[in-house]
Amino acid sequence: MGTAFDDVVEEIRRRGYHNHRREEHSGTMSRGILRDLRAMCEPFERDFVERRIGQWLDFPAPGGRARKLDLVAGEPVEGTDQPDLTRLRLCVENKSVVTAHRNRTNRYDDLSDLLGVLHRYRPDAILVATVLVGMAESFLNVPDRVRPFVKPE
Repeated sequence: MGTAFDDVVEEIRRRGYHNHRREEHSGTMSRGILRDLRAMCEPFERDFVERRIGQWLDFPAPGGRARKLDLVAGEPVEGTDQPDLTRLRLCVENKSVVTAHRNRTNRYDDLSDLLGVLHRYRPDAILVATVLVGMAESFLNVPDRVRPFVKPE
């Protein structure tokens, strides 16, 4: 059985490039994790098929910052199509750490802050996080080198 990371590699092969900062990266990872959990956990799959739980991609995170959760799976608020954060089953956040060295702790801070907010709603919540770590000796962050030459829209 392939993994969510295999899905990302296959997407790179198909497209011929990859931008880890795009929503496609998080979406591919999140859908792969959900697929794997559904395949490996019969009670979760049963609840999903019977629509006791649903999935939400790019769901606005609770809290002060305008961030989005890559994937939330859980029971909806009765009569709505919104997740009940007190009845979460899964929360996935994907972070890439291909970033400037000066920002190296920002990804950890983001995850730690998010977990604190989730624990206010559900103290036993477990946050699943994937971290993509760049291992190259040097890295050109194209948006950082192009942005100074482009006027904002």
